[in-house]
Amino acid sequence: MSDRKKVAVQLTAAEFMAKHAKELAESEQEASIKLLRTIFPEGPISLARLGASNPALDKWLQARAALPGNRLISELQKYWVIRLLKAAANENSREAYRELLEGLLIRLGVEPPDGVLLPSPRPRGAPHKASTELIYQVWLQNGKPNWNSLAYEFYRAHYTSADAKVRKTLRDRCRRAVKRRQAMLRDE
Repeated sequence: MSDRKKVAVQLTAAEFMAKHAKELAESEQEASIKLLRTIFPEGPISLARLGASNPALDKWLQARAALPGNRLISELQKYWVIRLLKAAANENSREAYRELLEGLLIRLGVEPPDGVLLPSPRPRGAPHKASTELIYQVWLQNGKPNWNSLAYEFYRAHYTSADAKVRKTLRDRCRRAVKRRQAMLRDE
């Protein structure tokens, strides 16, 4: 059993960040701020000073670009998995993005905890019936007739041979199908 499976207590994000504040302080942003303070010990920099040619600022920018984390990120952006992650995000393919990200994390030896990378949930409710779309199309093609005429157009022989109770059921079925399809179109 792995160590992460043994841990029963779950930390919130804030608790985790507080616990690992030292590692967070090593981040590129913190290192960049430290560099900035050593190059500009006098304090805040005005925009006018930033716009002018400034050897100290150039030195800071070069040092910042040379930070190990910045170099690593720059190289990672060229990596095929990262390019595919960007493509999956641009093409709105959540499933592909999740699988690529999970594969990258596993390759790095950082398998995510259970429940973090869940498959996309299925749409709620029952699957859409093909008959709903067909009834809706017949309704549109016939100029949006009343439910009685629609039921006759859609069910023909079954409608003409049915008794009053079955005809009402068929009319109601057509009415509900049209309303359901209109609701689906509004939600899209």
